Amino acid sequence: MRNWNSAHSARDSRPQAGARYSRGKLATAHDATALLEAVLRPSDSVCLEGDYQEQADLLMAALTAVDKRNS
Repeated sequence: MRNWNSAHSARDSRPQAGARYSRGKLATAHDATALLEAVLRPSDSVCLEGDYQEQADLLMAALTAVDKRNS
C-alpha cells in the first residue's frame, strides 16, 4: 500500500533522530557533528548561521567533519 505521507514522515523523523544528541533545543559543541550526521540526508541544502564568528566556525567545522557516506 502506498504511503502518501512519506515526505511528511521523513521530515518528522529527523528531530527524533537528533534528539539523543541534544537537550531540547541545545546541543553541546562536542555533539555537533553527530547531530548533523543524524538529521541530514543526501541532497539536503544547508545554510549556516551564527550570531558570532565563533559559532559559525564551529558549525562549519562540524559540517565538514560529517561522514558523507552515512548522511
